[in-house]
Amino acid sequence: MGHGVAQAYAQEGYPITITDEFKSVLTGVKDKIKANLETLVQGKKLHQNDIEQILERITIIESLEETVRDADFVTALMKSPERTIVTHWMNLPYLVPLVEVVPG
Repeated sequence: MGHGVAQAYAQEGYPITITDEFKSVLTGVKDKIKANLETLVQGKKLHQNDIEQILERITIIESLEETVRDADFVTALMKSPERTIVTHWMNLPYLVPLVEVVPG
């Protein structure tokens, strides 16, 4: 789901940085996003010429510290759930413009 959320933001013009504690998750993430975008092109929800611009907005970095250094917004797991509000995207995040807000 994380790559779908990143895709949704990138489609709206935001620069996105993706990281994960498991480096295997990062392997092929741009390929997954590209495949999603091509599906949107086939469904006439996106123009083929937009794909490259969207992908250029997405950066993959293996270091968490480097990823969040200049971030304006961070989605992460909190250690104090009683002080947390969770926003949960609906599947597929790049197709369903809906976010569930849940108290921790």
